[in-house]
Amino acid sequence: MSVRRSRRLLVGLLAAITIGCLAAAAVVFAVGWRHPEPPRLAVLGVPPPARAQRAFAVATQWFDAENRGDVARMQALACAHPSESVTGWIDTIRYYGQDQGLIYTDALTEFRDSGSSVWVKVAVRIHPIDDRMKREVEEEQARGGFFYEVLALADEGGALKVCDVELPKAGR
Repeated sequence: MSVRRSRRLLVGLLAAITIGCLAAAAVVFAVGWRHPEPPRLAVLGVPPPARAQRAFAVATQWFDAENRGDVARMQALACAHPSESVTGWIDTIRYYGQDQGLIYTDALTEFRDSGSSVWVKVAVRIHPIDDRMKREVEEEQARGGFFYEVLALADEGGALKVCDVELPKAGR
């Protein structure tokens, strides 16, 4: 009878341990359960107007020509009567090439169309070539900002041409 009693105690002990483990697992599961975040509203990007797309394409072509030192292409992309900043930019590329940093367009951030002219603000990435530009890029990246280029384009016979540029600005 003592064997039977010890067996019954052992079965009871194992049942108690099993119930205790199940209760502990239920507590861990209930406390540790992470409910998924509610679904976020997906923002659908509306495609920009065709003229904005053309303006961005001209800006991209302008900076590509600058990166390659292609003065003829920059002149072809310039309007009939460009500002001094545009002619100065082209002359700098003609005489010195691109010696500070390569500019890559990322996004059109602002666009204004007044019919005969277009104003665009383009977010750009700059791959520095010289030490000064490397410091500028590192400082701006530490602040989490972007570089922007602003161009004024004229509509000349249906083609957008670069007429004015502003100096690159960080974070604005």
